[in-house]
Amino acid sequence: MQLFPSGNLESADPVLAVRWCLERSEAEQLRERAAANIHILLVIAYEGTDLEDRQIVPLDQMMTFLNFRRPGNHTVFAKVVWCDGDKPTATKLMKNGLLDKIDARSYSQKVLNSSRTGFRNEEYIVSSAGTVHCLLSETDIDVMVSREHFPKEPPAWLSKFVNVGYDYPPIDQCSFRRRGLALLPRLLGFGLWAVITTLLRVIAVAFLLFRGMRNINFGAVIHPWREDVDDVWRRLNRYSSWFRYTKQERRRQSGWIYLCYPPIYLFLFAWLTVEKIYYHVSYLTMLMSIGAALLAVGAVILRFLVHLFSRVWVGVLVFTCGFFLGRLLVKVYKIAAAKKRKRESAWEFQETQRRARERKEEASYIGLYKLLACRPGLIPSVSNLPVEHRTLRLKFLDLKSKLCRPYSAR
Repeated sequence: MQLFPSGNLESADPVLAVRWCLERSEAEQLRERAAANIHILLVIAYEGTDLEDRQIVPLDQMMTFLNFRRPGNHTVFAKVVWCDGDKPTATKLMKNGLLDKIDARSYSQKVLNSSRTGFRNEEYIVSSAGTVHCLLSETDIDVMVSREHFPKEPPAWLSKFVNVGYDYPPIDQCSFRRRGLALLPRLLGFGLWAVITTLLRVIAVAFLLFRGMRNINFGAVIHPWREDVDDVWRRLNRYSSWFRYTKQERRRQSGWIYLCYPPIYLFLFAWLTVEKIYYHVSYLTMLMSIGAALLAVGAVILRFLVHLFSRVWVGVLVFTCGFFLGRLLVKVYKIAAAKKRKRESAWEFQETQRRARERKEEASYIGLYKLLACRPGLIPSVSNLPVEHRTLRLKFLDLKSKLCRPYSAR
């Protein structure tokens, strides 16, 4: 594999376009190992520190843009990687595993060797996402980034005002502009959030009091900035219910105390109110109607039980059960036979699909090598890519490289 950067590497711009190509032997190895979801892992190792920046880009994207965060003579390492499994899921897990950070300065998974002269000499990288396979071959280039090529940082007073509420300074010009545009909506959003969260906390407190709960944190209602919403009920436990345990000895309350449980009466009252409004009657009439309905239902159930245990009903019941049981057995036999025929046809279909998939994979590796074959004159520019590979993403990255230049880290 080879990398083709843009510009002068002895005095490079902090945003560097880079294109790559594959050797025939590497394409053969990918085919032999049945690699899928193939990506390229790019690592910028910064001179004089243990810091690095990483990117994982689809191999058939053909090029990308590297952003350098500090001046100096740095090294860019590249390696072909892939992860087995369903394409969207495998790609997401691979990126999460290799790009996961402990903090803003370091990654959780080490991919370079201890001397930072190349990748670990392994055919796979065991990350938190699982096993990420990779080719043994790799490449690297040295890039000298001059300090004068970085954009001038905004005034200190403006940066302090715009960066309020953020843990880290902006990494590039677009990030700074985005924070500036979001400043007023953020202030309005914080005010609206304070009103909404206070209302939610008051509702939560009222609900917990209605249920007879102790250990409610009332301070979380009046301190929306200092405490979270769940701090209202964080101290609750199994002994917090007044209807279940006593406060001092934590003894189990009598079950009769639930006769005073407010939600029971609230539910009954709401139900009676809905019925009263619907039928245009009084509460007394509703209660009398409910009592009469319960007596009528009891009488019907009693009459049904008397007839159920008579001889005629027993005979009818046995005959009916036997009839439906016979139909069920016939239906089960038909379903089993249909499943057997379906399995046989499914096996033939899967075999046909497998052969077609093998032919398609073989053609894809051939097409991948033709697309990424190493040849002189490869230029890392979107306009020099095949038309079908000038994607909107690459065009966006090209525009971003001109408008969103990174600031130099101190």
